[in-house]
Order: sequence, then C-alpha cells, then structure tokens
Amino acid sequence: FRIHGVPSPGWFVTRRYSQFRTLHQQLRANHPGLTLPVLPGKKSYFANSNHVAEKRKVRLAEYLRQILDMLSDDSSVSKFIGVPEEANT
Repeated sequence: FRIHGVPSPGWFVTRRYSQFRTLHQQLRANHPGLTLPVLPGKKSYFANSNHVAEKRKVRLAEYLRQILDMLSDDSSVSKFIGVPEEANT
C-alpha cells in the first residue's frame, strides 16, 4: 500500500500489510498498557476489488495517523515511516 499524507501532506509511505501487522505487534509488545487503534483487517471476500483495496488503504492511513499521534517518538514508528534514526534523537 502506498499511503499519501503520512506523516505530513508532502510524504508518502509504501508498505505491505504484513509490515503494518509487524509494527502493530511491536507496539503492543513495547507498550503493553496502551490501548492502540485497531489494525484494519486484511481478509475480504472481494480482496482483488479495487474498491476494497482503496477502502483498506484509507483505513491503514487513518491507523497510521492515530499511531503517529500517540507514539511519534517510538523508534519502531520512526523506522516504519522512514525517518532516519539520528533525526529521532
């Protein structure tokens, strides 16, 4: 998925769904008491439909925006969106 406007309007992030799932699992492990946004599901009866893919892309963008609002200084998040480590210190 290529998500535009995350973390800011001029940016885009291109990641596979499995990378979103890995990020979510890392965040759950690193912040056990924190209620994270729900990661949108992957499965659909019409998974090849462009409409379904667009809806999932919108949901993943919203998920990522919520994660950035909550955990923008987390190193896993920074790495996921492509911010160099030295820029996050």
